[in-house]
Amino acid sequence: MSTKRARENTSHSVDYLRAQGYHVEFVERWVPGEITKGFIGGPGIKKDLFGIMDLLAVRPGEILGVQVGSLNGRASHKVKILAEPRTWDWIQSGARLVIHSWDRTEVATSSKGALSPTKISWRLTEDEILPDHLSLDADKIQTAVLKRMGGEVAS
Repeated sequence: MSTKRARENTSHSVDYLRAQGYHVEFVERWVPGEITKGFIGGPGIKKDLFGIMDLLAVRPGEILGVQVGSLNGRASHKVKILAEPRTWDWIQSGARLVIHSWDRTEVATSSKGALSPTKISWRLTEDEILPDHLSLDADKIQTAVLKRMGGEVAS
C-alpha cells in the first residue's frame, strides 16, 4: 500500500472514531535508520505501539487500540497481531483491539442523463481481536485467519 493511501486510511479511522466519541492519538512512529549524506529523512521503519496498533482511542470506560490498513491487507494484519505476544497482555488488560480495513470504491454518478464526476466512497470493515482468537497456536493462526477472510490455505 502506498504511503498516501496509508495516510488516507488512518485519517478515515481517526474521523470515524472521533464521530463515535473517542479521543484519538497516533501511536505509530517513524524510527530512522542510518542517514545518508544529502538524503533528507534517510532510511527507516514505521513501528506500531507494542507491534500491534497505529491509533489509541479512549472514551469514558473504554480503551481501544486500532490497527489500520486496506481491505487487501486485512488477513496479514490479523496474522501479525495474533503472532505478537504482547497482544495477549493488551486483551487481558481489559482494553479492546480492532483492525480497521478500508476499501475505496468509485461510482460514476449521473444527473439528468449526463455523467458527472466519479464519486468516491469508503467502506470500513472492523474486526475485533477477542481472547478466543489468542488461544490458537502459531500454525493454526494463519489457517484460521485465511479461512475467515476467504483466502486460500497453503498446504
